[in-house]
Parts: sequence; structure tokens; C-alpha cells
Amino acid sequence: MRLLFNRYVFALSLGHFIVDLFGNFPPILFSILRGSLGLTYGEIGLAAMVFSGGSSALQPVFGHLEDRFGGRWVQAASVAGVVCLVSIIGLAPSYPLLLVLLVLAGLGSSAYHPSAATKLAAVSGNSRGTALSIFSLGGNAGYALGPVVAAAVLLHFGLGGGMLLVIPGVIGALYIGLALKDIERHREAAQARVQAIDGHQIPVFAVAVLLLVTILRSWLQNALVLYLPQLFTDVSLSGQVLFVLLFGSAIGGVWGGMLADRIGGRLEVIGSLLLTAPAVYMFMHSSGLLALVVSFVAGALMGSSYPVTVVMAQEYMPRNVGVASGLMMGFAWTVGGLGIFAIGLSADQVGLAAALNILVFVPLAAGLLSLLLPRRPQPEPLAAGPALTQS
Repeated sequence: MRLLFNRYVFALSLGHFIVDLFGNFPPILFSILRGSLGLTYGEIGLAAMVFSGGSSALQPVFGHLEDRFGGRWVQAASVAGVVCLVSIIGLAPSYPLLLVLLVLAGLGSSAYHPSAATKLAAVSGNSRGTALSIFSLGGNAGYALGPVVAAAVLLHFGLGGGMLLVIPGVIGALYIGLALKDIERHREAAQARVQAIDGHQIPVFAVAVLLLVTILRSWLQNALVLYLPQLFTDVSLSGQVLFVLLFGSAIGGVWGGMLADRIGGRLEVIGSLLLTAPAVYMFMHSSGLLALVVSFVAGALMGSSYPVTVVMAQEYMPRNVGVASGLMMGFAWTVGGLGIFAIGLSADQVGLAAALNILVFVPLAAGLLSLLLPRRPQPEPLAAGPALTQS
């Protein structure tokens, strides 16, 4: 686990933690601003969609810019931007200004993810799955702690309390910029190795299949996170189940990336998704303590393929690593989120429990589609990266 002590991996994962920590403040902020600004549920929904779209849908665009221009201060600037913008959202005097701040904060998050994943690929050598799983763990931890930190700060210090977090957030951003001071030479070296290979073409079919698989997995996770609290009559139990599901997803991402480095990404993705289907079925038909146990297993299996699909996309598109990262981390997540509308419509007709049973077939379909992926991507140009000896 030498990757845990590598300064590049640590700095990029820390940035992921900070960006996703502040990126999950809005749900708590909306609940308070609803009273202070007199927002309707429709206005809150629009605000959430604006932030989600800004932070996810444009990631391929920022990934393309990273492929072209790079820059070590992109990570530091985007982290500082997200921290400062989210911290002052609570002070927005009007709804239009609130939307502007959300758009800008979303763009900062959108810029960070593909850029950081691209640099991670350049420095992680033959351990990209493990490196990206650590990176993913940082984001998942921040995402889980976001509402907790937001609630604690805002309830104790009011809507202006977010300003207290600017200083530690900016200090973290400065550390990231300094820790990555010579990372550009690794990115440029990785690009040079790729450019030296003649005739490489993007396997369009493989990328399309992988993107569809990722969209289906995102649909499953978005639907479970949104509707689980409404499935249980016991509010306390629903909160515990949701936490265990997300915690399992974070842990699964770590061992999934490590396993893929040993057996290959294709096998890991196929196996984890096919096993997710019965785990989700068991979860839908369990209760009490068993529901907690099964939710952890379902979350771990579901999350284990997340870093692997990103790495596979990078291997399929070695000359466009930033775009590949943005497609898998942002675009697929956004499109997958649209599927929850279909679940909602079905729930209105047949009931929530019956509608959620449809989700059993989603990972099954994704796993079967994964069988169409090539047996071996082309990792050599990027896998020959530098040994991770930095500390």
C-alpha cells in the first residue's frame, strides 16, 4: 500500500475529499434557504439540477482541456473555487444570485475531477486501479461527511458560518498546488509515450459499451440513494441503511481497484455487476439487521467497479485520458441520474417497493453487456509510468 504514502496520490485524493465534501453542502443549505429566501420545492429542484449539471455534465469538456493544456494549478484553483463559492452560498440575497453561485461552484467541481484523474493515471504506473480506488475513497468520504459538517456549522453559526471553512479549505488548496509542483513532467512524459505509438485508434464500440455499463450502474446507485429513505417506515433505520450502503460502496471501490490490478478490469466489472443483482434482490426482501448486512454487501459490489471503469476508459483512450475520465465520472453519472425519473413514474403506478424491484435487472443487464468488452484493453502506453517512490 505504498500508494497511500505517495504525495501525488495523497494530494489528489485530498482534493477529491475537499471538493466532494463541499459539493454535498447544498442539500442542507437548501433546507435552510427555503425559509430565508422563500423558495418553492420547484425552485429547490431547479437549483439542485443546475448544480448537478454544472458539476457533472461538463466534465468531458474540462477533460479535453486537461489533455490539451494540463497545468498543476488547475487542481488547487478548482478546490479553492469550490470552497469559497459554496461557503458564501448561504449569504446569497436572491434566488438568481444563488443559481449563479451554484453554477460557478459546479464548474469548479467539474474541472477538478477529470483533471485530477488524468494526472493520477500519469503517475500511478501499473497500479492505476489501486491509485484510483484511493482517489475514489477520498471523494466518497467527503461526500458522506458533507451533510454532517454542513449541518454542524450552519446550525451553530448560521448561514454565514460557511465562511469559517474558507481558511482551512484554501490552505488545503495551497498544499495541493505545492505537492503537485513537478507533476506536469509526468503527464507530459505519459503523453509522449502515447504519441510515439503509431496508428492507435479509439475502440468506439468498446467505449460505447463501457459508457452504457457505467450509466446503468449510475442509474442503480442514484435510484437507491434517492428512494431508500422512502422505502422504510422507520426513519432511523432508513438513515442507517443508506449510510451502510454508501459506506459499503466506498470500501468496495478500494478492493475493486486493487483486484482489477491483479485479474484485469474486464473480469472485475463482469463479476461484481452480476453479483450485485442477487445482492440487490436480497436487500429488497430483507428487513432489520439483515437489511443492514445485505445493504453493505450490495453497496460494496456496486461501488467496486467504479474506479475500474474509469481506468478501462483511460486505457481505451490513451490519447484522451481527460475526456475518458470525464465521460465515466461525470457524463455517465448525469445520464444515469435521469433513470430515477422512470422509477418515480413506475412507483406512482405500481408502488415504490414494486418499482424498485426493477433495479434488480439493471446490474444484471450491465454485467451481461460487459461480456462484450474486449478481453484486454491497451494499457501499455500509460502503465509504463514512473515507479511510485515519492513520499
